[in-house]
Amino acid sequence: MLGSDSLRTVIRHNIDQDIQDSEHCILEIHVSTFRNYLFNSLAALALMVSSAGSAFCQAPPEPAIVVSIANVQEQLGDAKYLLDAAGMGQLEFFLRVQADSYLKGVNNDKPAGALFFFEETPEPKFLTFVPVDNLDDILNTISQNIGEVEEGDDYTTIISDSGEEIVVKQMGDYAYMSDNADMFSYIPEDPAAMLEDLPQRYNISAKVFGQRIPEDLRNQAIEIIREGYEDQLDQLAMSDDDELSAEIREQNFEVQMEAIKQFVHETDGLVLGMAANADTKSIYFDLEMTPLAGSAFAQSCEDAAGAGPTRFAGFVSEEAAFNMNMCFSVKPEDAEQYQSSMQGLIDQAITDMNEDGDFTAEQAKVAEQAIRDLVDVINETMAEGTMDGGMMVMADPGNVNFAMGMAAADPGKVEKTVKSIVAELEAELSPEEMVTNLDAGDLRGVTMHELIFTIPEGEEEARDMFGEEVKILVGIGEKAVYVAGGSDPMSLLAGALEESDNSASAGEMLPMQFNLYLEPIMRFAAGVEGEPMMDDMADTLADAGNDRVSITADINGDGMSMRFDIQDGLLKLIGVAAQNFGGGGGFGPADNDFVPVPTPVPNP
Repeated sequence: MLGSDSLRTVIRHNIDQDIQDSEHCILEIHVSTFRNYLFNSLAALALMVSSAGSAFCQAPPEPAIVVSIANVQEQLGDAKYLLDAAGMGQLEFFLRVQADSYLKGVNNDKPAGALFFFEETPEPKFLTFVPVDNLDDILNTISQNIGEVEEGDDYTTIISDSGEEIVVKQMGDYAYMSDNADMFSYIPEDPAAMLEDLPQRYNISAKVFGQRIPEDLRNQAIEIIREGYEDQLDQLAMSDDDELSAEIREQNFEVQMEAIKQFVHETDGLVLGMAANADTKSIYFDLEMTPLAGSAFAQSCEDAAGAGPTRFAGFVSEEAAFNMNMCFSVKPEDAEQYQSSMQGLIDQAITDMNEDGDFTAEQAKVAEQAIRDLVDVINETMAEGTMDGGMMVMADPGNVNFAMGMAAADPGKVEKTVKSIVAELEAELSPEEMVTNLDAGDLRGVTMHELIFTIPEGEEEARDMFGEEVKILVGIGEKAVYVAGGSDPMSLLAGALEESDNSASAGEMLPMQFNLYLEPIMRFAAGVEGEPMMDDMADTLADAGNDRVSITADINGDGMSMRFDIQDGLLKLIGVAAQNFGGGGGFGPADNDFVPVPTPVPNP
């Protein structure tokens, strides 16, 4: 179990990773992992969330954390689906052999789980349960692979090679395990019912009951998080002596801490789950939060859910390399908080601009006014109570284009700002460098302004992306502003506007979604970099047809949820990589013929 010092180390390490803002997702399939499945279920499962447990505390009989693992048959079926999707279906043979050998005695049709209770100390007490057909078979397998098994009158003790002890007792159809025999008094009448619907929804998941956690331990968790962030702020202050930057960071830090406090104290239930789903053809990770009834968090969820249908549904196109859409309500106090934070950032940006010396006095004056006007429009829009917008990017070599639209309280102020910037550019650039077409025309009720920039001959990368020139469009509509750019942005924006006007699905769209399609991105990279392997990977994804990575969020009166979803076309790339490594993972050398590999089977 982790003590408070270890917990602080873990949280501070996680904060370091958050500030670096780096994410890396790797899907790796090892047959040997299944060989250890039983032992992890019996011994390691009980310990795997104990690091999180030191921040919580709860008295019996209700558990504060419930961990769910779907039944073996479901796990094997999903593993087969993943292997097939990756083009490595031959490995199912090994999977089944390992499961039959090492899961002997385990019931394949019922889920397993773990319950965590918190009493006098921050360290959790745990009770895990595994469905069994024959406990003697399980103990026999354990004795041959993990350590010594000592049978007693009331329970059996497993002693690992490292000296750790786990006690086991069968009641009904389940074997219960803990590191303390006293926990057998916590055995529920129906353990499967404790898991609710989690085994049907996820391969593995956990539910945290926030209000079963004593307030003093919740406060302790908040203080540990605060200390970690304060350490990071101190380090940033040592490397940056700018007082304004430090003040802005401090303001943002306090805003974030208030949000964390609300989350910790006003969350009634938190669900984390992972599933491989053949129906959706994807692997996804869910985060669901249910607020405490009557709390400010609950009111925030209810308020944010009332934004209505988006006006920019046409920007969400599956033909794009990237698209996004968001439409949610903003409370007045949140808008004020945002405005306060933004003011410091704007002041910092203007200070840096003036100190850099890259602009003349007149240019700096125009730029500063433009920045402040645009921020004013954002603030006024948020004050009206709704944020709504959409964006899409097309990434074809030599023909890159983007288009975006957003709700605006005062589009006229944006138009005035654009024209002041254009006037300054016209004074600096020749007609050969830039052509302007203000009030160029009307597009579905949107007044269009166009800038055309010639890309210098020496800028080869830019010419590879856009051609000899790049066009920038600014559209002023009714309570909306549009921006597009690229080699041919007009047709892209026109299509998005038409789809938005005619969309029948706007009311069904989630409040937030970000979608990334890897096939066109890899195709673009192959065209720019001239890498044949990128083209091969793009072909693989095109054949698979499921190349999307997405993040979506939903907010309603019951709470909020987020999903990180990876479509299974990406698994094909793993199969391609395995083939390129010539015979790895049970595949034959060049012809990819299946080559059986002997698998050790424990003695019966």
